[in-house]
Amino acid sequence: MAYVSSDELPKNFDVIVYGTGLTESIIAAALCRNGVSVLHLDYNQFYGGECASLMYREFIEFLKATPRTPQTQDNNVQSTEDQSSNSQRYFLRSDLSRIYENIEQDFVEQSSPLLPEVTPVTTNVTPNITSTDCANNYSLATDTDTKVTSHEETSQSIHHNSDSTEVNEDNLSPAPVTTFDTPTSTQESTQPTQKDNKSSLQESQPTLQDSQSTLQESQSTLQESQPTLQESQPTLQDGQPTLQDGQPTLQDSQSILQDSQSTLQESQPTLQDTQSTLQDNQSTQDKETQLLTPSSHTKISTPSTDPVLSWTELKSQHRMFTFDLWPKLIYATDPFVDMIVKSSVTKYLEFKAVNKIITVLDGNLTLVPASRADVFTSKTVSVLEKRLLMRFVTFVMDLDEHTEEVEKYNARPFSEFMEHMRLNAKLRALIKSSIAQVEDDSLTEVALERSKFYLQSIGRYSNSPYLWPVYGIGELPQAFCRMAAVFGGLYMLRKEIRYLEIIETEGVSKCHSVRDTENTTFLCKHIILGVSLVPDPQPTIRYSRAILATNRKLLPPNTSDINSDIGFITIPSHTLGPNQSYTIKIIELSPKSQSCPDRCYLVHITCCSSQNTAKADLLPVVEFLFNNSTDNTDIPPAPKVLYSIYFNYNSTQAPTGNKSKLADNIHLISSPDLEPSYQQILSEAKGVFDTICPGDTFLPPPPDPEDIIYEPTPPEQNQIDIVESAGDSLQPTGTQSDNETEQIEK
Repeated sequence: MAYVSSDELPKNFDVIVYGTGLTESIIAAALCRNGVSVLHLDYNQFYGGECASLMYREFIEFLKATPRTPQTQDNNVQSTEDQSSNSQRYFLRSDLSRIYENIEQDFVEQSSPLLPEVTPVTTNVTPNITSTDCANNYSLATDTDTKVTSHEETSQSIHHNSDSTEVNEDNLSPAPVTTFDTPTSTQESTQPTQKDNKSSLQESQPTLQDSQSTLQESQSTLQESQPTLQESQPTLQDGQPTLQDGQPTLQDSQSILQDSQSTLQESQPTLQDTQSTLQDNQSTQDKETQLLTPSSHTKISTPSTDPVLSWTELKSQHRMFTFDLWPKLIYATDPFVDMIVKSSVTKYLEFKAVNKIITVLDGNLTLVPASRADVFTSKTVSVLEKRLLMRFVTFVMDLDEHTEEVEKYNARPFSEFMEHMRLNAKLRALIKSSIAQVEDDSLTEVALERSKFYLQSIGRYSNSPYLWPVYGIGELPQAFCRMAAVFGGLYMLRKEIRYLEIIETEGVSKCHSVRDTENTTFLCKHIILGVSLVPDPQPTIRYSRAILATNRKLLPPNTSDINSDIGFITIPSHTLGPNQSYTIKIIELSPKSQSCPDRCYLVHITCCSSQNTAKADLLPVVEFLFNNSTDNTDIPPAPKVLYSIYFNYNSTQAPTGNKSKLADNIHLISSPDLEPSYQQILSEAKGVFDTICPGDTFLPPPPDPEDIIYEPTPPEQNQIDIVESAGDSLQPTGTQSDNETEQIEK
């Protein structure tokens, strides 16, 4: 690829497209496919615009990008270049401050869990360590009984080794067991405890020896008292006075004997306690020695079977992350899919099926049966509910045969139609949130169209109705940009348009040219740009977004595992309380989607905003699905949030007909929305294309290389060209004879 400066570029184009969003890229590819000269510009250094898929650092820089040099001029300023004509300069917005707002990040800074102390050997709870990043100020919040130092100090005392963490597959139990090697630094920190135990053991030895010595002395005293007693007997026979003198001696001897026996009995429990203490100390010492041995693999119970991760470890793999600014699934039967297949854009793309669809019923995650086979094998619904659900599915698939019945409810809420179908509360919630993806006040006509779209998509490419592009949604606009470049489109990134020059002739305003920040002017007949770049106020839809990095996938109760690379979860409105006004949609991506590294999952959470900030809208669902622990063995351990970012996204809608009030040849493109279908994007792209190229085919199939006919050169002319080229290259130099010249010519 050749890089040229702005001075070397052509200055006159049929169409200038500003922004590489999905709709703009589709239009550019369609125009280039029909031979229209297109200059495609973007003020970003990446493709995709508001539909981009970015790595972590690019993502943060994009969201937190400060406004570029603000324009101080009024929107309409008299041009100084052409005073004879009525020329105006229309300055565009040059910042994203009103598109993304209320950005908040949370992440776990700790690199590995703190090991339990040696004294409580059986420890099953790992300290929950979280960290919050607010304007580069970090703070660690831990449990009250866990002392945590700064990250640098922790890193010095605990050396984490990601490869040393492995799952215990031999003994899977409700309380999973994680196997890991104890760090060396922890061994050193616990050596004093071993020494203390040895010291206590040594100190207990004298106590035992003293007891034995006291016993021996008592026995010796008893033996010494026996001769005294024998000597007193003759004295008794000799006379009474001697008997009285010996009486105290006998009593003293008996007293000493009783005291010795008592001391002996008292020393026996002490001896037993001492021996028991010695055994306990020795057992504790053996356990601690085994725990602190580097080569041993001691099993310590933890709440999950996944390796312990942290954002500190994952941040080093930031290039493996792909953060989607605009996550949106694709129906398998969407006209958008037919278009990319017909135009051969699919050769630039790769898709995966969304093979896990979950909703929340009765406070628990529940698998949604997708196909008819799933309905019959599902344990979520009863036999009667299966019959009612199949009746609804059959009715929707044959919707054209029930026109009169449907017309009565088209303009009425969908909830009334579901009551007409005799669906109970569970089935109504399942259909509304997962199949139709509508709210309580949605019309029946819209809900039935979406339900039919969903059901028709099942079985086209897989047993799932949804598709997801590998590497993220940002691959879609890039694919169309590649096609446009193949057919002659010219692309320039980091090129910012400063203003549009509008000339009014005979009462008609036309955009004559654009000027960039380098004072380069490009002439054009039409210009296409996003409505978010226009300073004039436009109607907007405010969304709340959250992106999480977790350590495991979400699983319903009584489910060991689901072989799924991508999951789609819906939480119906008011499930988490009265403040949840809208349905929350969640897309869960595994490493096989190429959106995150191994041992990590990327979760996108989206809903229409009803609170002041995105975190206020989405924090309840994060607390409901993640970071919670339970003693119920039927419920899989909840994933742990390693990183999270919340932000609000304002989607701006273009006016009807995509026309600007300033000029007829300025075409405004709406910001992407989060509707289930891509029909709005496709219809908007077709409408702008038909305005510029009326009657031409929109993205026709490219010619097959095998069908391209190359006109061959006539053989006679080919020989003449060869002879002439050979003669020109072999002209004689200097003086040569005629024979040599003739030989050379021959």
